[in-house]
Amino acid sequence: MIKYYLSSLVALALLTNPAYAAESQQAGYQSINNKNQNAFRAYVAGPVESKQGLLLLHGWQGLNQEMEIWANQFAVQGYRVMAIDLYNNQVTKHPVKARKLMNSVKQQEANDKFRAAIKLLSQSGRKIAVLGRSFGANQAFYAASVSKKDISAVVLYYPFGDVVSSNNLLSSISVPVLGNFASKDFFFDNKQKNKFISLARKKGINLEVENYSARHGFSNLFSSNFNADAYKTSFNKTSKFLTKYLR
Repeated sequence: MIKYYLSSLVALALLTNPAYAAESQQAGYQSINNKNQNAFRAYVAGPVESKQGLLLLHGWQGLNQEMEIWANQFAVQGYRVMAIDLYNNQVTKHPVKARKLMNSVKQQEANDKFRAAIKLLSQSGRKIAVLGRSFGANQAFYAASVSKKDISAVVLYYPFGDVVSSNNLLSSISVPVLGNFASKDFFFDNKQKNKFISLARKKGINLEVENYSARHGFSNLFSSNFNADAYKTSFNKTSKFLTKYLR
């Protein structure tokens, strides 16, 4: 109960921040067509004239209000941000349904969405980074691999499952990667994490690792695992990483 109360206070503070509120008024959902003219929704925020763009990929709950808040946080820093929907207009708070939605994602369809979103974000010569949480962290490698020439960096937050299984994807990643990992993560435990780090470095990936004494979902304001300290520190670390590689 205390964690939910604290996360609500953090969310309220963000929503009532004047700069945040101003940016939120300019943000909203758009319909984007992939190469087959199949439409999907995306939450878009931030100045159109920005020279840096971020593609945000949601966790297993879907493209929800918490993702909107995350997008607006970066938007007020001056980024053009796009959070895309991989679940085709579905969101959930229930783990069983979330797993079903996650497992129902067709990778080719997701890849087509990545290409379309990155094509729009990269207009005007913007440098692009892909950021993903949980399930979205796994998908971040697919996004980076299908549009290699347009991606300058990747940021992972507590991946879901063993991303090392995507061995061929790791081989195709040539941009810097920041991993924000949770030391108490049941879904991506320390054994999986160490295996991933070892393989990534063996593949020659420029990998920066940040470990937090927290659980899976620590940066999700509405999660029971929300951790205010890890949330703030990881956001600051990520901001510095993006500033470094999206110059």
